[in-house]
Amino acid sequence: MQMQEYIKNKPLIIQRSEGKYLFDDKNHAIYDGVSSLLNASYGHNIEQIISSMKEQLDILDNNSLFLSTNEQSVLLAKKIIELTNGHFSNVFFTNSGSEATETALKIARKYTFRKKGIGNGKVIALRNSYHGSTMCATLLSGNEHDIQGISFDAGFIQVPFPEPLYYSSDEIEEKVDEHILELREMVIRNPDVSAIITEIVQLSNKASVVPSSFLEKIRSLCNEFEILWIVDEIATGFGRTGSYFAYQSLDVDPDILLLGKAISGGYVPLGAVCVIRPIYDAFIGKVQEGNELAHGFTTSGHPLACNASLACIRFLEENNLVENANEKGHILFESLNKLIQNYDFVLTISGKGLLLSIIFKPGIKVPMMREWGIAHLISKRLIHYGLLLYPDSDDSLIIAPPLTITDEDIHFITDTLSEVFSLFSNIIAYE
Repeated sequence: MQMQEYIKNKPLIIQRSEGKYLFDDKNHAIYDGVSSLLNASYGHNIEQIISSMKEQLDILDNNSLFLSTNEQSVLLAKKIIELTNGHFSNVFFTNSGSEATETALKIARKYTFRKKGIGNGKVIALRNSYHGSTMCATLLSGNEHDIQGISFDAGFIQVPFPEPLYYSSDEIEEKVDEHILELREMVIRNPDVSAIITEIVQLSNKASVVPSSFLEKIRSLCNEFEILWIVDEIATGFGRTGSYFAYQSLDVDPDILLLGKAISGGYVPLGAVCVIRPIYDAFIGKVQEGNELAHGFTTSGHPLACNASLACIRFLEENNLVENANEKGHILFESLNKLIQNYDFVLTISGKGLLLSIIFKPGIKVPMMREWGIAHLISKRLIHYGLLLYPDSDDSLIIAPPLTITDEDIHFITDTLSEVFSLFSNIIAYE
């Protein structure tokens, strides 16, 4: 966040919310086309969710899992395991996605130390990834701008992958094999690698979809060298891409799964780390022999947060929102592709399900406002037309509406974009 620009341009002040809409301090309705930041996936102020939370507060307001447990955390852990078809055996609750990343890194390195005697094992991440804003999560992601002034050798390596934006469908498979070969050679050169972490769709990289064949070959590579595969679904979990979890569209499963954002619908902060049985079992035994994961947070498994999550999942299931995300995601994708044919400053649409990005051609500027990227300017104008989208970069605009989206909502989004695009088409310049 660039604070000078933030203060200069005055932040949008939201006073209240209802359903898919936010209302500013002048009571103007704004369609939440990015689900706050992909956490309000079910909409705002859902009565059945809020009622459940109120009831929970009257029963048990909080307790620490250091000293005991609570029914809501147990029920939620069981429900998440059920949604993964029993692939994972245990769940560790955190307060955010960033904490989930930090927790997974500690688990992966401690597990590698327990199994191989290798301490401080390296972790490989994909280039242009985003895994959170805490220190290690920032260094793991490796964005040059973000790590400036705080970087140290934390044992993280960033590697490229064949991004669909830069290759044709015919070229992808050849590039997948090239990148996997390079990754394999890197693992051989670094026998202390403990894990590889990937997203399925890179939210902060123009909603770039990582090729499924690349991910499936990463799974095989991890099996070969006995290293862990961590999948970060903080942004994609709970129906966003048209399945409960995006990895379920693959033919392989990860060892560790990271969850956040939509896990609790934005009502209460919550995150989670899911692990398979062998990882859990590695920490069972005598503390004196090192069989311990010394880790936790004061509010891990908070009963109110877990209750909110359970209520959100019930709402998700009762309203068939996973299926709706899949169906409406296809319609929205096709509608946007049709729309951009009329505007030569738009390059393409990327993403999956209801996590999409409008990508603008590079080098586009608006006279008298050249310090701003086109995505930022368009997002500002869209607010005046009642639509909130997220400018992920100068040339990328994220669309991630609530999973309750209807055909009428899709028409509103595309019509509003068309109106604003038409305004800009007459004033933009290329540099």
